[in-house]
Amino acid sequence: MPETKNDAIPIQNKSKKEKWQEEMSSYEKSKKADSSEDNKIYVVVFFLEKEWYGIKIESVSEIIKLSKIFPIPQTLDYILGVMNLRGEILPVLDLRKLFSTLVSPFTSETRILIVEADDVRLGLLVDGVSEVIEVPMSKIDSPLSTLDRVKTEYIYGEIKIGNTVSQEEGNERFLAMIHLENIIKEAVNKK
Repeated sequence: MPETKNDAIPIQNKSKKEKWQEEMSSYEKSKKADSSEDNKIYVVVFFLEKEWYGIKIESVSEIIKLSKIFPIPQTLDYILGVMNLRGEILPVLDLRKLFSTLVSPFTSETRILIVEADDVRLGLLVDGVSEVIEVPMSKIDSPLSTLDRVKTEYIYGEIKIGNTVSQEEGNERFLAMIHLENIIKEAVNKK
């Protein structure tokens, strides 16, 4: 019987399953490389008085005009009350009071952001919504150390963006990214 050397044995063809697994592995690696290069998020930009804020778009289910809010006695001052949104009763928080900014009268620009996080849906009252922007994750900086304690709990980062809304304030503005989960946790735990 003739001897055969291991290195002389022809390589077997790979099965369809093995080829598929290799292709999927290669695809996943390229997908990760593409997303790690410049991972981007979409942000809903809104304002409270003259301060700009942002929230990830996936947390916002809709933006509505100001509607009837029914006050609830003996609640925290930033909880305005509840609203009826197509049969769903939602609490409404006034971010202006939560962030201790000037509370101006309601205008035609006043909006309620219907948001959801941690299986809780609620409304956030804001002075106005300006736009939706795309932001590279690499552009989100840590919040300023000069923020007061209340704001640092609810803000996880800041973005410097070009000013596309109002040219009178200059070419750039800072946008504070709100930490929705902490806001909801605060409201739910202190009701």
